[in-house]
Amino acid sequence: MPETLITVAIIAVLVLICVIAVRSIIKRGKQGCCGAGGGDIAENIVKDTSGYSHSYSVKIGGMHCDKCASRIALAFNRQDGVFAKVSWKDGSADILSENPLSELQIRSTIMGLDYTVEKITDASKKQ
Repeated sequence: MPETLITVAIIAVLVLICVIAVRSIIKRGKQGCCGAGGGDIAENIVKDTSGYSHSYSVKIGGMHCDKCASRIALAFNRQDGVFAKVSWKDGSADILSENPLSELQIRSTIMGLDYTVEKITDASKKQ
């Protein structure tokens, strides 16, 4: 009888683990890999960047899909005087701004979304 009880307890724990794993997979399927939600990110911010004289290239780690890139781009594009194009495939962002951005501003925007900043290049200084 004690062996049966132990077997039942082990099976119950394994079933519980499987239920938790399946729920996690379903949640990830609905919300996407980055938690950006199941639907498309509809907000599209268009700016006239002709007066944006500062340019930065950023190498970003941790992006896995287009929604990841959209989250980062929106975080910059919602800021006044800043515009960003982000590619998750290249793991990069091109950021334009009217005024100089500090490395801290760029890093905090990206890292605040749980991505990593591998390298920041001030392309304005090359001109």
